[in-house]
Amino acid sequence: MLLASKNLRSKAKFLCLIETSYGCNLRLIVHCSAALLRQSARRRAARFIRYRRATDTKVVNDKCRRKGKVIMAIVWRDIDDIVDDEDVGPFTGLGESGYGVRKFDITEEVKSSFDDLLLDPYCGAGRGAATDGRHRYRRYDDFKATYNFNLEEWQLELLPHRPFIQHPKFNKAVGGVARELPPLKSRPDVEMNSILNAFAFDRTQPFHLKIHQIRVITTREMQGIAIAEGAHRDGQEWQIVAVVDRVNVKGGQSQFLPTGGGDPFFAYTLQPGETVCNEDAKMWHNATDLAPVDLHQRGHRDIFIVATNRWCKRRYGEDFENASMEAGMSNWNLDRPDEIDEISERV
Repeated sequence: MLLASKNLRSKAKFLCLIETSYGCNLRLIVHCSAALLRQSARRRAARFIRYRRATDTKVVNDKCRRKGKVIMAIVWRDIDDIVDDEDVGPFTGLGESGYGVRKFDITEEVKSSFDDLLLDPYCGAGRGAATDGRHRYRRYDDFKATYNFNLEEWQLELLPHRPFIQHPKFNKAVGGVARELPPLKSRPDVEMNSILNAFAFDRTQPFHLKIHQIRVITTREMQGIAIAEGAHRDGQEWQIVAVVDRVNVKGGQSQFLPTGGGDPFFAYTLQPGETVCNEDAKMWHNATDLAPVDLHQRGHRDIFIVATNRWCKRRYGEDFENASMEAGMSNWNLDRPDEIDEISERV
């Protein structure tokens, strides 16, 4: 018999108390998929009871079996539990402004590896519809960065490859989509060491780095769409953009805006070997589109985008992915109607 239930779908959490005839008192905290959250309370509870009785003997003991009822709690952290926007100022040397530009080192191996990127199959969403998804090439991986005081360097541990996912709250173009992207072929250890040191990231803290290796191309007929979703924030603690190369392009100006939009209070075009970092919760970021200088030649810009979080606040794994997909997928036409006419004109 169902005793009580409280559906907290806005928080992506579900609490259910169940009494059954199995003769056991069972207290569970489990994670479940978005599909299960949409089922009725009775079906959901019954399914997890069957699953746990069959597979999880650790949660049932002899004392519980004599109690006569089952208490079940299904709990799922929502995106606001993960992205809690703490003050991260003390963990870098960015200062009160929360942003800054620095120089960084580039190896020839990493620079040449941009020639081996694959077309991003998701870049036709949002503003990317103007190019029919032909403008961006990408690889992606997750790393844990830990400073080794003996070697005096940041050491990067490659994490198991997982899809890249953003909550629709932060990405109005492809939010809620599990993007399967190819892994990096060349490790950017030198580049990341240089960047983390340049911005004086706290060496007593390990960090989670979501590293995107991206080339955006532009031709006479095709604009180089720098950001598919327009001005936005990413739901990370820091956002880093590092320019590796610019070939026959103009544009690509990095901009910071007040949260919620408005006129940029920072605008600067990064040159190769320059990187910018900002505290994501303090501001929105944007970049202007690219165009070729010589209309008869193709142009491109090669960059790393490094979404960075303290390891204790990492955006990685099944828990984060479930929280990012619980609200479904973003709807560009509904969320950004201001962009629709502009895209149509460019097409």
